[in-house]
Amino acid sequence: MHCGRFRRFGELGVGIKQLANRLSSRRIHGRLSSAHNSSLAHPKSLRPRVIFNSIRSVCCSRVVFAVDYSRDPDGPKLPDLQDFPPELIRNFCIVAHVDHGKSTLADRILEITGTIKPGSHDNQVLDRLEVERERGITVKAQTASLFYELDGKTYLLNLIDTPGHVDFNYEVARSLAACQGVVLLVDANQGVQAQTLATFYSAFEADKTIIPALNKIDLKHANPDAVAAQMKKALDIEPSEVLRISAKLGTGVPDLLRAIVHRIPPPVGNVNKPFRGLVFDSWFDKRRGVVTLVAVVDGQLKKEDKISFVSSDKVYEVKDIGLMRPDKVSAEKLYAGQVGYIMCGMKTTKEAQIGDTVSHKSSPVPPILPIRPAKQMHPEEKSKAKPAASDVVAAYIRQRRHPAWTSFFLSRRHVTNSHFGLSHFNFNVDGHNYHVLRTGCFPFLKYHCTKRPYEDLSWDNRLMRFLKILNLGLPMLAYGLAASFLIKHEERVFAGVYPEDQSQNESLRGSLDKLMLNDSSVSVTMEQSAALGQGWRLGFLGLLHMEVFLQRLEYEHGATCIATIPSVPYRAKFKFEKQIKEFRTEVLTVVNPQSIPEASVVSEFSEPWVMGTILTPSEYMGEILAICMERRAQQKNATFLDNTRVLMQFHMPLSEVIVDFFDILKSKTSGYASFDYEDAGYRPCTLVKQFPVAIQATVGGKIIAREDLKQLRKDVVAQKIYSHGGRDKGRAQKLLNRQKEGKARMRMVETFRYHTTVLLKF
Repeated sequence: MHCGRFRRFGELGVGIKQLANRLSSRRIHGRLSSAHNSSLAHPKSLRPRVIFNSIRSVCCSRVVFAVDYSRDPDGPKLPDLQDFPPELIRNFCIVAHVDHGKSTLADRILEITGTIKPGSHDNQVLDRLEVERERGITVKAQTASLFYELDGKTYLLNLIDTPGHVDFNYEVARSLAACQGVVLLVDANQGVQAQTLATFYSAFEADKTIIPALNKIDLKHANPDAVAAQMKKALDIEPSEVLRISAKLGTGVPDLLRAIVHRIPPPVGNVNKPFRGLVFDSWFDKRRGVVTLVAVVDGQLKKEDKISFVSSDKVYEVKDIGLMRPDKVSAEKLYAGQVGYIMCGMKTTKEAQIGDTVSHKSSPVPPILPIRPAKQMHPEEKSKAKPAASDVVAAYIRQRRHPAWTSFFLSRRHVTNSHFGLSHFNFNVDGHNYHVLRTGCFPFLKYHCTKRPYEDLSWDNRLMRFLKILNLGLPMLAYGLAASFLIKHEERVFAGVYPEDQSQNESLRGSLDKLMLNDSSVSVTMEQSAALGQGWRLGFLGLLHMEVFLQRLEYEHGATCIATIPSVPYRAKFKFEKQIKEFRTEVLTVVNPQSIPEASVVSEFSEPWVMGTILTPSEYMGEILAICMERRAQQKNATFLDNTRVLMQFHMPLSEVIVDFFDILKSKTSGYASFDYEDAGYRPCTLVKQFPVAIQATVGGKIIAREDLKQLRKDVVAQKIYSHGGRDKGRAQKLLNRQKEGKARMRMVETFRYHTTVLLKF
């Protein structure tokens, strides 16, 4: 390394001595890595990379010094955050279908607000994960704080860019918990898609202000008028409320920013109350430990404060706090309504939980979210089961009966496909019949409520919210679950994960813990395999979620593992009291096929079903119907959004969806169809083991009786002879012998012994 190459630093006013001082300073963290892992390596010269007016990395020959100047005195500065009360703060996230331009819009907003310089960054600044760059999709919600001047005032905008795929809806749910409004983005070329509907309902039922916007209006085939009409029919959004922008060119983005300030309400908080904050994201920093993102609800927080979390009794000292811009920038204090990061020296990843509440140790506060541990109900606790939602409504009517209350509206959480199909039934309370209209009522309420006084009742540790409205002069009552921001999820796909070598077990365990801190939607339980040794059974929200998680495990933590074929959870309802006492439940959820109990002790097996929503051009309806029918689907309805697009909904088993349904759907529709699904409960099914089961009776280790329970066999005689009126015994015997030979060939691969290393080599 020649010293002459360092003279290039003079062009930026940084010399060797200054660089050495900054690298040795405790406030600066340097990292030495191989140039083969960096695109900055250049064999002939030393080239400093300048981003946001600060040196980020310096490359010389085969060595790269990556320097973090986010906390350097010469680095980016923050204004006094005390000057930003809740009235000057707007917290919002961007939601949309896959590839409708969320990350591109985030880039333009960052540029217009001066957070980043145009042309000084790659596309999709907030997509920082390697797997996101490789796949071209957002898989992790990212946060950035912006300062925006409007009408002589400076506002603090907290932006969250969210994923669009259905497998990452948990990221959207936890982002909504920290926001007061959303920007609903729709492609002006593709129109309303399946995930557009899902994100719209998630935001609307969480009582968030929605700003609809049509993106990509600069495309040649864009048709914003037709798409606005689709949004009116599908989402009940008036075309006059829809903004028209081009995130790529920046057209209309300033108008969108003004709408964010004017339409989205500020956070409700009081800086004089005791401090409390909501943890909505966390990750593991190799140098500084656990980093948590917190939405400050009340009070203020400063460095060296003593804090504690509701879920644990441990006390921590705040080491550092600040904002994400989009890198970490240190601040002195955080105030009510603001969103920032906290570093408090957490040692293990289990100490930070999404949805937890943080407060000062001296001023404990109740939890913001009613987080409850998931557990199975013991049969003896059945008498303490929660009341039905209808019972709570009946109690409400008895207390506040009004003769003019003749209609109820159930939210979409209770009625599947409520927005596109209407149904009526009678609801009887104390001999009085009430007419109930099942529909997606909340878009209706938004435009027809003159007043929205809330009355909350407790139900299942949540709040049930009642709204008294006036429509056409007649008072009616609407009810639904309150927007309590419960960040909850249910795993749909399970797979076994094992280390390639059992000596790597502890290393893989640590990597899983660190990654699950950043993706808390994954569940984990220990399991043992005779072939692969000790491992874990992981639960994911979908097949893509599983693939991305395992890819991140390798890219970010260098952990390689063996993953088994994914499966869906099944439920087994026991017949006898013996099994109920043994498993402490009447209905057992099975996620590992090897753990399925014997059919002789089970009265009923059930499998998960989903409600699938498909948006497609109308010319593909026949092919889509054939695909779905082959997979045991049951069609619910089909609604035409316009002359060329139709929305189809099906009930189908989840096991038929997770493998290759989406790929086949895209292939049959030339990529024009979009698919989304949501849980639709469990339905009875028939599970059959394919190999004989030996039933033996032993006395003192000696077998005195044995009976083989054989697998299900196709009746080839009835199918090929008797169905055609034939009675040839010779032909029947020939078919049976041929079937027997086939079964013998199958048994050759039924059971064999091998060493674990042999399987690992494969």
